[in-house]
Amino acid sequence: MKKLLTLIALLPILLAAGANDRVIVPKKDGGAVVIQSTTSGGVATDSFSMSSTGKISLLNGLVLNNGTSSAPSLSFSGDPNSGIYHTSTADEIAISAGGTATVVFKSSGMALQGYTTGELTIGAPASITSYTLQLPPAQGADNSTLVNGGSGTLSWEAPIIAIYKVAVTQSIENGGSGEIIQFDTLIQDSGHTSNTVTTGSSWKFTAPRTAVYQVSVNAYTDATTAFDAGEQVQLILKKDGSDVGMMAKWIAYGNINQSNSISANFALPLTSGQYISIVMYQSSGGAIALANGEYSRISIVEVR
Repeated sequence: MKKLLTLIALLPILLAAGANDRVIVPKKDGGAVVIQSTTSGGVATDSFSMSSTGKISLLNGLVLNNGTSSAPSLSFSGDPNSGIYHTSTADEIAISAGGTATVVFKSSGMALQGYTTGELTIGAPASITSYTLQLPPAQGADNSTLVNGGSGTLSWEAPIIAIYKVAVTQSIENGGSGEIIQFDTLIQDSGHTSNTVTTGSSWKFTAPRTAVYQVSVNAYTDATTAFDAGEQVQLILKKDGSDVGMMAKWIAYGNINQSNSISANFALPLTSGQYISIVMYQSSGGAIALANGEYSRISIVEVR
């Protein structure tokens, strides 16, 4: 009786078999059902087998109808409108959920479908060196971006912002190699676990990570000392204690005794741990006062 039921179940396959096909239903090999087809040379190969535990093996693959998003060709008994189907476009397969396409796989990449319209395609270049990107375990804070630390592990990081001003009037002596401007009062220092600035006579900004930083400096001097023609004020950038170069220069074109403002704005690549200082040099012949308040300040913003 069991053999008869098996043959009845296989009847559609028997009817579809070609002239060179022959079907064998042995019950000795662990109760397996096997369909064999013979080649032109008379060699029999297993084209279909189902073990006693229900494992199915196919020699030449499984061909399904195209299906649709609402009736995918490969679905689930408890959820017939979710599964895999072939789209109306050649060489595309899609995954639907609840009767709606969610992901379409194309030769150009993987296209994530918008909830209402549109799609986002994620593709790889024709030639690529294999690597892995590890996403962060949780969502990042507002205004944060994904940053690759070089190992493929991504992290959420907010941009580094350091804004300081001069609150205590600083005297800049004449000549010499200049003096480091002491931006002594914090306005904002964010994007990392600790402040990036060391205040005092050795004022410096230390880069907490490798990036490009936009640096804007403004220095305002009080009219305490007269400048003669040709005398000047310079802003000099130091990196890791060494002069990098002059960022800005103000030159007196006549005898003047007035307040002056000098500014610089530049982008600077820094590696993690490198530090910068801003030096003011002046040649008025006497000390000048760097004004306090909102006029003398520095802002450093990470721009990558």
